[in-house]
Amino acid sequence: MTKRKADCTPEEWAAIKAYNAAARAKAKIDGRYGRDLNKNYAWKAANREKVLAHKRAYRQRNKAKIKAYEAKYRPRGLMRLPYQNPAFSNTVYAAAAAAVSTKFPRDVRDDIISSIVLAVLEGELALEALGASVQKYVGKFYTEFSKYTTVSISEPIPGMEGLTYMDVLTTDSLHAY
Repeated sequence: MTKRKADCTPEEWAAIKAYNAAARAKAKIDGRYGRDLNKNYAWKAANREKVLAHKRAYRQRNKAKIKAYEAKYRPRGLMRLPYQNPAFSNTVYAAAAAAVSTKFPRDVRDDIISSIVLAVLEGELALEALGASVQKYVGKFYTEFSKYTTVSISEPIPGMEGLTYMDVLTTDSLHAY
């Protein structure tokens, strides 16, 4: 159970702080603490050739295990990486993917990219003007799939057997008819 400072005596709180400091120091030594992880990434970036050589040696040693794993999952298309996707070889798709922000959820981003590629292929949009019109396609996506839409008063209410919104506005209850 986590203790709050207000629930402890000053001596207990000092003991808790000392214990936590010791745990953080131990985690730093083991390499499990924030800044030391960044040192590991920095080392990997600085020693790229060593890292790649290690990966090659690992693959060479475990060739049979890797081949069995790939044989199990690759036929079902579960291991397809982005660079192996045939759509990525298409320059139109690559340009659209580069223009759309990665901050959108993946399904939203894919739909926006697809609508841009379709517009380019249909001739609505020039490939050179792609960057300037991305916002237009983002807006189109959100207007098309938004749950908040404008509804006509004379439109029938779904599941109400022909009852319109105008009928509901003029009565006190939905069950008047």
